[in-house]
Amino acid sequence: MRNLAQRSTEAAKETTSMINDSIKKVETGAKIADETAVSLKEIVEGSVKVTDLVNEIASASNEQARGISEINSGLGQLNQVTAQNAQSAEKGASASNTLRSQANNLKQLVARFRLRGQSFIRPSFEPPAAPMTPEPLPAITHHAPAATAPEPSQAHQPSGADLISFDEEDTGKF
Repeated sequence: MRNLAQRSTEAAKETTSMINDSIKKVETGAKIADETAVSLKEIVEGSVKVTDLVNEIASASNEQARGISEINSGLGQLNQVTAQNAQSAEKGASASNTLRSQANNLKQLVARFRLRGQSFIRPSFEPPAAPMTPEPLPAITHHAPAATAPEPSQAHQPSGADLISFDEEDTGKF
């Protein structure tokens, strides 16, 4: 019996030692599990931050795309306005040339009228070197035809085709 008691004591010591080792291993495992949980929590928080940053980048990219689209639209409108301005400038230049030509024609026609106290002189046409500036025209006075008209200068005697008739009845037409 002594033998049996000794063996039982040794078995109890071994069992106690094994239980203590198991407890230490469980504590170490629990500590490792806690550390793993903390690490996983940090990984999840990092993933959330990365996801937020990616969403902010996507949002900023969308805003940039909208801004670029608006800039492109503005440039298109600017091109249209520039084209319209160029067309208007061409039309203005054409109208200016037409008006210059008409003004020269009108100046030649008006120069054929006899003004009181002046003799008939045929104008010589020379296109202006610079843009025309309006010159004050002498006042035209209408009067009843005199019994005798003043004698035109000897430089040029107008024929009947050169003269334009103008009398009281014509004033209503203009």
